[in-house]
Amino acid sequence: MVLCQSAPAAYYLQESFDYAPGILGTNPPWANPTNLITVVENGLSYTALADFPTPGRAVSVVQGTSPNPAVTYRFFDTAATIGSVYFSFLIEFTSVNLSSYITGLLPHAVGFPNGSGSDPCDLYVRSATGGYNLGIRAKTGNTVYASSVLALNTVYFLVLKYDFTSSVASLFLAPSPGGSEPVSPDATSSGIAVTGLDHLYLRVSGPAAGSFLIDTLRVGSTWTDVTPLGSVPPATKLVFAATPTTGTAGAALANTIVQIQNETGFNVPSNGVPITMTLNTGTLPAARLP
Repeated sequence: MVLCQSAPAAYYLQESFDYAPGILGTNPPWANPTNLITVVENGLSYTALADFPTPGRAVSVVQGTSPNPAVTYRFFDTAATIGSVYFSFLIEFTSVNLSSYITGLLPHAVGFPNGSGSDPCDLYVRSATGGYNLGIRAKTGNTVYASSVLALNTVYFLVLKYDFTSSVASLFLAPSPGGSEPVSPDATSSGIAVTGLDHLYLRVSGPAAGSFLIDTLRVGSTWTDVTPLGSVPPATKLVFAATPTTGTAGAALANTIVQIQNETGFNVPSNGVPITMTLNTGTLPAARLP
């Protein structure tokens, strides 16, 4: 009898920016220092996302002109060549003024990001009414933006994915830590295949590109690798998962799905533990009837 075992998950990179405040590129394995990309105090955090055992700091990427564009990069601990690669991180934009690509994954043959002709997985940002949009672009592919308008000065959890088989780059906005990979990404872009990925970059495209903070970088071979669940405060309330249907006097209400949440509004998994509800009978005051 032959036993088949699936390939183990692999981390290609984990980065908490546990460096002294200052220019990021002076800290190996980061390279190509610029004073526009710096380590700063007070790292970012996100509800229910696991932090690193030794939390570090955040990196500030600010618009500027010296040099133009400015790029800092680092190599993976191990190159990725098969399956899919997932890249997760926290990001907070403080300003967005134009459309540009700001971070992504690159093959060894491409030292610096060079746009649609060479980059297999670039994250794009553009200004939008009320905030900004994020998009994804594969090598020679179109830039496809997610429809959601995101708010400035707010921390978001993002996941980029590159599939070596299909040559598709995908973007997931604010997925639930500890959950399964969503069936439908928020945006996808199809392109030309590359045979491997071995480094990531942070980029400032010019003096009006906008500014952001980034933190808690993970690059892995599975969705679970890059979306680990951290400590979650216990559930304290039940909320409707959808608006209940209108009832008829004297008739039983249709089934209604509820979700347990904690005080922060995070959906807490029940892990298969039954939830018992006791309902009290009563009469709705006439004054509250429509």
